[in-house]
Amino acid sequence: MRKISVLLGLALLLATSAALASGVNNFYIIPDSDTRLLTEEELWGWQYEAVGYIYNEIFARHGRPFRSGEKYDVYFRSQAWYQVNPQYRYGLLNSVEQANERLAHQVLEDMRAQNTLNPQGRPLPRSNAQANPQTVLDFRAYDLKPNQKLDVYSGPGTGYYRSANGKASVSTNGSVWIAGRENGWLAVAYETNGGSRRIGYIDMSRLKDSLNPVSLNLSYTGASISRACSLTDEPDGSCVETARLAQGAQVTYLGPYTSRNGESWAYIEVSGSQPMRGFVPADCVSAGASQSDYDWDDEAAYREENG
Repeated sequence: MRKISVLLGLALLLATSAALASGVNNFYIIPDSDTRLLTEEELWGWQYEAVGYIYNEIFARHGRPFRSGEKYDVYFRSQAWYQVNPQYRYGLLNSVEQANERLAHQVLEDMRAQNTLNPQGRPLPRSNAQANPQTVLDFRAYDLKPNQKLDVYSGPGTGYYRSANGKASVSTNGSVWIAGRENGWLAVAYETNGGSRRIGYIDMSRLKDSLNPVSLNLSYTGASISRACSLTDEPDGSCVETARLAQGAQVTYLGPYTSRNGESWAYIEVSGSQPMRGFVPADCVSAGASQSDYDWDDEAAYREENG
């Protein structure tokens, strides 16, 4: 019996590896949310972002269409089990699913009322696009053509803040790690002259290399700073401050990040005349009062628009 179990386990491992290699995911966050009543305690065991996906997974089982290009559309289309159903309607949910979606909705509202992203909970599971479940930026080493020097900005555009007194750049003669692309820009990490590691963005069009990395899957969730803290673009090294954020400052939460030494960070964007992206300790960020269009409550918005 043990031998059979081992063989079955090996088969499952090989099947999972094949799915990851092909770029296809095929898992449910909560596999039995259509047949088992969830509990409030169980949902509070997840981070705020993850509960939003758990909530929408209930509708996705029945092929609910999500707004094209938005985070739920991107995420569920990456799942082999998901098929868009043009005839989707709320009535397709069974009584257990309806109870679970109401509970998940209430837990999300409670987290918002308590102004927390619940950072101690379990994060959203990720697979091929983001293999590390603890980070929204899963960097992989790339061998780029040598003798290229590329400008680095804190976000995907020349309007974003640029470190090193506006002179931050990366040479491809050294190590370069890439996490993914966003609007024609690559999220990269590289060693600075001071021996730290900086994270920023380079313009793909200026590279001599032909690359097709995964698209970044960022949260874009409204949030606020719960206590005064420093923003940095070097969470894996010196943690040098790029800005000081006051308590109550409104920011956009992009996702979790775990540094190379195991520290938990929140990846955020700060708006203004010169927006910037960077990292603050995970416990410095709380859920904000506003949410991006079609965030966790998009089923209600969908029903309002489609009847």
